[in-house]
Amino acid sequence: MKAFFILRKKFPNRHINIIFRTYNPIIDQVRLQSIKAFLGSDRNYSILRINREEARSFKELYYASPIAVPPVIKSPEALRSVSSKMRRYALQPRIKILLRSVLNKGPGGLRRKIFVERHSDYDRKLVNRDAVASMLSEFGFEIVDPLLMTFRQQIAVFADARVVVGVMGAAMTNTMFCSPGIPVVHLAVQGWDDPFFWDLACARKQSYHVIYGKNSSKANPNREPFHVDVAQLRRLIVSLV
Repeated sequence: MKAFFILRKKFPNRHINIIFRTYNPIIDQVRLQSIKAFLGSDRNYSILRINREEARSFKELYYASPIAVPPVIKSPEALRSVSSKMRRYALQPRIKILLRSVLNKGPGGLRRKIFVERHSDYDRKLVNRDAVASMLSEFGFEIVDPLLMTFRQQIAVFADARVVVGVMGAAMTNTMFCSPGIPVVHLAVQGWDDPFFWDLACARKQSYHVIYGKNSSKANPNREPFHVDVAQLRRLIVSLV
């Protein structure tokens, strides 16, 4: 996105095409919303999505070098820049959340505790989700499903969280909008040691925790249902809140 503004200075009146490869419909939609949010009032551009298997040629192409190499190596500077800009972008819904809490019309507040659940249509389902949610509710946690929110709403929910607990997956990348120093707890499948979120927490200077749950598959552990030890999670929450 910073590359876009460099090109805008170079070509102040030209229409700019932004090109990215598709991933899946849900994540691509969030990417589209985030691009539009980041570019603000500039409307002299188009977004061209190309299939990952397609080959395209361009007469003139400017390539922005990567700021991350999954699963590790992320740019803390880029994360800070995006987080700061998007937190301002979501300021209005953040204020609404605070007012709703002050007026006692619902959960929320600027220091909310959230449990990020994985949508039921996805794999890697938390089998004892109800038991986990019930225990977390004792500590004042709210249940959120980012899949049911707009990009701006997702930022608003995560931006002022005090503690985040969630099933490890794409929705938890929203922790990049959380403040440095907060604890982030991932519920993950035993045998799936993905360092992506550990690295993200390090780059954002957040406290990273993970509880691994059991499942029955050794071939594809990250795809199968699993359950976590609620007592173990409770002990961790007590130490954090």
